[in-house]
Amino acid sequence: MRGVRYVVLSALVVGLVVTSIGWYRAADAGTERAFDSCRFDGDTLVLTYLYGVDEVVSPSLDATGDDIVVALRVKRVSGSAPAVGLTGEARFTIYGGRRPVRYPGGEALTCTG
Repeated sequence: MRGVRYVVLSALVVGLVVTSIGWYRAADAGTERAFDSCRFDGDTLVLTYLYGVDEVVSPSLDATGDDIVVALRVKRVSGSAPAVGLTGEARFTIYGGRRPVRYPGGEALTCTG
C-alpha cells in the first residue's frame, strides 16, 4: 500500500514537471505573424514585414515539399521601448523554379513578380 502511494506521487510530480516545461516553452516561443508582402525577384523570394523595437523576428522557409512554407515568428522582449515601427525584408533563393507559397497552417500567399 505504501509503495502505491509513492508511485502515484512520483507520477504526479513527473507530470507536473513535464507540463511546466511545455507551458514555459510555448510561452517563450513567440507568436507567428503574417508577412506584409510577397514577391519573386527572379529566383529570389522576397518577403517584407513590420516589427517593433521591442521584438525579435525570425523569418523561416521550408522548401522541402511541393509548396514553399514560410513563417514569421515574433518574440517580444521585456523592458520599455518607444513605439516605433521598423521594416524588415527576408530574401530566399529558390532553386527548382517558382512554387506556391503558403503559411504552415495552409493559408496561401499571393506573390507577385
